[in-house]
Amino acid sequence: MATIVKVKESGQHAVLLGVGYGAYSSARAGKIMGDMFPVEQSGKCQMVAISNTTGNINWCKAEDVEVVSVDGKSLSDILTGYANISDEFIGVPLLESADDVKDDFRYQEFITEDPERLSIYSDDLVERFNRWLEIKNTY
Repeated sequence: MATIVKVKESGQHAVLLGVGYGAYSSARAGKIMGDMFPVEQSGKCQMVAISNTTGNINWCKAEDVEVVSVDGKSLSDILTGYANISDEFIGVPLLESADDVKDDFRYQEFITEDPERLSIYSDDLVERFNRWLEIKNTY
């Protein structure tokens, strides 16, 4: 059997073929003093490979799809009997240190939404980032 996913934007269903984790980093010489002050860019992303009825393989961001069924069973059937399972959002893994937060692939989005977050102290950063994740994932 297979894992069936729904593409959120189009509502079309596809077969989940696999997952991937991408990371990139690049640097180029800066305008002032060249290589001494390079312009650096880096990022991370979670991707999934999906296929439609024509057999074409496409990659998309993991957050752009949702699982509909696994091996022909709905997720509610699979999770029946496990504690604290409900139709509501069940949460995201909380990060425990500022280093974990800064290494998380969503950190750049967190900072981009509010650049003042760059000045948050370590303990408060973890708490605010975890709260932001919970709010972001409930919509």
